[in-house]
Amino acid sequence: MTKPPLRAAILLGAALALAACGDDGASSPTDTADISAPADTIPADTAPGDVADAADTAEPPAPALVDLVDPFVGTGTLLLNFGAEFPGPKLPFGMVALSPDTDGFVSASSGVAHAGGYLHNDTVVLGFSHIHLAGTGVGDYGNLMVVPAAGAPTALLAPGFLPNLPLDHEREAAEPGYYRLATDDVTAELTATLRAGVHRYTFSDAAVAGSGGAATLLFDVTHAIGNGRAGAETHVTVDVDGEIRGMVRNIGDFSGRFGGFDLYFVAVPSRDPVEVGTWDAGGYVAGRAAVTGTKAGVALAFDVSADPVVELRVGVSFVDEVGARENLEAEAFEVPFDTVRARARAAWEDALGVVTVEGGSDTRRRLLYTALYHAQLMPTLLTDVDGRYRGLDQAVHETGGDWLYYSDFSLWDTYRTFHPLASLLWPERQRDFLRSLLRMGEEGGAMPVWPLATGETGSMVGTSADVVFGDAVGKLGADAVDWDAAYAALAALATGPAPEGKPGRDDYAAWAAHEYVPADMAGGSVSKTLEYAHDDFCLARVAEAVDDADGGALFAGRAGWWKHLWDDARAFLAPRDADGTIPAYDAEMVIAPYVEGTAWQYLFMVPHDVPGLVALIGGEAAFTAKLGTFMREGRAGFAWEYPTAYYYHGNEPDLVAPWLFGFGGRPELTRYWTTWVADTAYALEPWGLVGNDDGGTLSSWYVFAAMGLYPLTCTGEYALSAPLFDAVTVHRAAGDVVITRGADAGGPVRVDGVATSDFLLPHAAIAGGAAIELPPAPASDE
Repeated sequence: MTKPPLRAAILLGAALALAACGDDGASSPTDTADISAPADTIPADTAPGDVADAADTAEPPAPALVDLVDPFVGTGTLLLNFGAEFPGPKLPFGMVALSPDTDGFVSASSGVAHAGGYLHNDTVVLGFSHIHLAGTGVGDYGNLMVVPAAGAPTALLAPGFLPNLPLDHEREAAEPGYYRLATDDVTAELTATLRAGVHRYTFSDAAVAGSGGAATLLFDVTHAIGNGRAGAETHVTVDVDGEIRGMVRNIGDFSGRFGGFDLYFVAVPSRDPVEVGTWDAGGYVAGRAAVTGTKAGVALAFDVSADPVVELRVGVSFVDEVGARENLEAEAFEVPFDTVRARARAAWEDALGVVTVEGGSDTRRRLLYTALYHAQLMPTLLTDVDGRYRGLDQAVHETGGDWLYYSDFSLWDTYRTFHPLASLLWPERQRDFLRSLLRMGEEGGAMPVWPLATGETGSMVGTSADVVFGDAVGKLGADAVDWDAAYAALAALATGPAPEGKPGRDDYAAWAAHEYVPADMAGGSVSKTLEYAHDDFCLARVAEAVDDADGGALFAGRAGWWKHLWDDARAFLAPRDADGTIPAYDAEMVIAPYVEGTAWQYLFMVPHDVPGLVALIGGEAAFTAKLGTFMREGRAGFAWEYPTAYYYHGNEPDLVAPWLFGFGGRPELTRYWTTWVADTAYALEPWGLVGNDDGGTLSSWYVFAAMGLYPLTCTGEYALSAPLFDAVTVHRAAGDVVITRGADAGGPVRVDGVATSDFLLPHAAIAGGAAIELPPAPASDE
């Protein structure tokens, strides 16, 4: 395919951008301090009623919603707490996430600390790479890294490693769709479209003078996050006019589980370089046009003595080089940097506007819109502008043009909060997510468990796609997806061992024989038993939708197998050996039968059968007492730096727990505890998430808490709490859902003006729009 003759348009855009700049040749974005106000300090034992929620007497003009977002929240660490977010630009659910990768505080080889590429505690920026995961517990991506530097390539690359940039947070800023870092030598600015990254580098007068007008963009093709590496198939070519194109086979800490994936790219600078060259394991060679192998990069050298600004536009594709070029042409090739930035800002303003609020504190507003922003960073778009994508079978497929294919589904985490939120806020997008998962099942040979890019990682336990489909089946409608095909694919993993080489229900034979996973036959036995029970409950909902009565009865019956783990003596869901005996276990320790949790934290993980759990514990009063102990001990032991054995908000299995007090006859305690969690476990700080966000899981929880409702997955119902604002409006095509906070903590719930004592609300009641009034949170948990 020939290259498009559009360089003149890029030059014009760069010139217009420079003309609009200040004396330093760079635009002047709002300071970080202006983008996000510092968090209010809320002690762990503060009652929700004591939080300053009422506010300011003066009414300032309402800021744009994007100005309420702090992209740095969740990018830092306190001891064992890593949020794993990235601060760079990405459009909602886009392909490109152009963001800095850092080093210095914790080694960049730590995939946990740098799962998002960026760690706020670090001291240097390694460069700016084009794809990132959001909030995951394992690192990957970080491909195609650009490093701007003053000087000529030969000198810069002589030490055998790339230069880096000092990370000074006083000279750093970010907002949705834009990132900026200034150093003494260069000001780096980043923005993005769905499938392309746009860079603007403005070299300082001092740097220009010191380098004799020489500046270089280093394009590191083989950079990766953590211990990721490039495959030998990696190749890159550069033309004399500076166009860079090629492919990197990324074998990352996560994607290495399936052998890695291919990422194609085309990059074009805003003007011709004075020198091009490439490097490989043998070093840099000026004028060499192409290299192949596990270490590969390109240098573009420029004379910036008369014009200090150099821009670079990079299109990417998971399909092929043609796709990368077409993505770049369609979205960014002719578009000036500031226009791309403005469009990104407008896209985010629209995306955030799906929820609007009245009243509430400034802190809560900023936390809400930061959470709503983080909730839209994954899954990741894999569809090119022509409708093609690469499937799990590594073949190229097409969507037909009426939907988009996505990947990066952290299903074990996101089924709990994000996917129900997507059904409520973005039903068309959720439809595409389901269609993507179904295509993966068809093309990959089995329904996915944790698909990344074009492969399957098999991470975590359970067949969580069952929950995603089972929760959506009553919310999206009959035309959203081919439900018969989805049911067949889901049921295949639920009624037998997974196909060879595919993840599914681990230890299927032992589980089916005993009606629980025996602790002496498999690790994670309690967690697997509980997940499989919930998976089956959700699969029964899909069976019902496709009129499979026999299958529905089978799965509904198996949904009760979790009760086989009940330890009546201690009132826990306990490990049980194959002979039926219960081995010794410490309910406050993370031990082998519990995946990433304790017996306390898994006790309430039966959202589909809470009445059954209430009965086993001994009735409403005993249930409320047990749940109250769990929450109070979690409050007493709360620390940002490390988890507790009791309620810990960074642990997915217990996220539902504070919403369950209504089942014990005390719905006001749900209002107290969900408000306490929202005001305690989120902060407008780099360390302001308790644990990694896992593809928007924790962020989606906050959005639900702000509304005062929470999904009990696959039941078709929401547990009710107290909204965090005077009014929250969810703008849906079918009709707005308006949730207001009443004045009386002892008052009733009102749905469309009708009072009710129910603590649950069916989705059907709000599907077409509704007016809901919820009582406020009480001042204490007494």
